[in-house]
Amino acid sequence: HEATMKDLNDEIESMDAKRSETEESVSSLQSMMDIVTSERDGLASQLQSAIEELERGALNKMVVSHEATMKDLNDEIESMDAKRSETEESVSSLQSMMDIVTSERDGLASQLQSAIEELE
Repeated sequence: HEATMKDLNDEIESMDAKRSETEESVSSLQSMMDIVTSERDGLASQLQSAIEELERGALNKMVVSHEATMKDLNDEIESMDAKRSETEESVSSLQSMMDIVTSERDGLASQLQSAIEELE
């Protein structure tokens, strides 16, 4: 009976030792998991920052490209505006010349009419 009690006590002590080792292993694994989780979160944060930086870079490139396009369009508009202004000046000049020619024609037509009337 004493031997059985001793065997049971030895077995209980052995089981307690194994339980203690298991708890230490679980605790150690939990600590390692916490470290790995923290490292993972840090890397995820770095990755997110890198992605955001890339997106900002891409957006900046798009903005620069759009600004260049807008400058080209503005230059083209200014060029077209200058040509329009030149065209308006040409039209105005031609209108003035036409008024002069029309006046000269009317004067010559009047002189011709007077000459015809004198011949009659």
